[in-house]
Amino acid sequence: MLLYVVFGLLAASGSDVDRTEKLKFRFGDHWVEFVRQAKGHFTVSAACVHKSGVLACDAYSALKQASLRDLDSELSGGIEPGAVVCDKRLKAKVVLGVDGKRNENSFCLLGDGSMVSLGGLAYHARKNDSAK
Repeated sequence: MLLYVVFGLLAASGSDVDRTEKLKFRFGDHWVEFVRQAKGHFTVSAACVHKSGVLACDAYSALKQASLRDLDSELSGGIEPGAVVCDKRLKAKVVLGVDGKRNENSFCLLGDGSMVSLGGLAYHARKNDSAK
């Protein structure tokens, strides 16, 4: 199910474009643009943000579905919780991106080709679990 949310509701005030940080990461030989919404605690593919400011992609939907419940046995040994959510809960693929300064960030690659940062996924999994 694709989740539609007005991106402006997530921004502190003003337009969402003004309140987000734009990032680029290289995956193999191609670059992908991302938007980081600090107040919302997530980074998703820029393609998720439509011209109207609405977020609509599997990566954004994954934030609402994320959960670490019943995954305790998978979290041993210092494994990244977002990677566990991506692999076990969402049945998606963990990928590594490198920015222009050679900083690395891990993302969850969803079925529609959109991506969400593993850190954001872990944050929202914990948040979702505490609300239940």
